[in-house]
Amino acid sequence: MIRRGAGVAWLVMLASFVLALFAGSRTVLIVAVIVLLDVAAQTAGILNQARVFAVAHEARSRANTAFVVCNFLGGAAGSAAATLLWQAGGWRAVSVAGMLLSVFALAVWAYGARSVASWPPHGRD
Repeated sequence: MIRRGAGVAWLVMLASFVLALFAGSRTVLIVAVIVLLDVAAQTAGILNQARVFAVAHEARSRANTAFVVCNFLGGAAGSAAATLLWQAGGWRAVSVAGMLLSVFALAVWAYGARSVASWPPHGRD
């Protein structure tokens, strides 16, 4: 259930960036983008954190610390990149970068789903 939910979150995130690309200055569409992007990001974050906790029962505190630090560093790097993209190409550049990163996240998710589905290897339990 967590894997499927994460996939849906990444799809919603991709859809929000596609919508952002065409939103222009239409307030209703921009609000829809903000809501969709926030719901998708929060859902993905919660589901990823749940997966981290499922793997490291005995080290939940350390795993959570690593998760939060990486999340913070990723957010800081994303903010810096968005600033540069905004200066280079405005709303369009930020939206296209968001779409590309969402497609990358979906590809990683799909590869992981395929890897989990094929475990254990043939002939092993």
